[in-house]
Amino acid sequence: MKANTFHTAYLQPEEVLAIHEALLSAGHEEIARLLASKARRTDVEKRYAAAFQLGDEDAFSLDEAPVVSASDSGAHVMVWRWVDQSEIND
Repeated sequence: MKANTFHTAYLQPEEVLAIHEALLSAGHEEIARLLASKARRTDVEKRYAAAFQLGDEDAFSLDEAPVVSASDSGAHVMVWRWVDQSEIND
């Protein structure tokens, strides 16, 4: 089995739309539906992202449309934290 050489890729909405349209025009409806379902944010995900409180403004950054993994009891919201090079040097 060939090892997967791909990494997680975050695409702009216009890039997703172009890929979706190319898949549809090539007759790959099932893959196009999968892409669309992964790319569309649910209302619940939007509400979780909007409710995210940073606390210390310098600790984390939040993307305009962060990745949200929602469940029945809550959600994980992807944030960024700056790590200065001095924090990893010995």
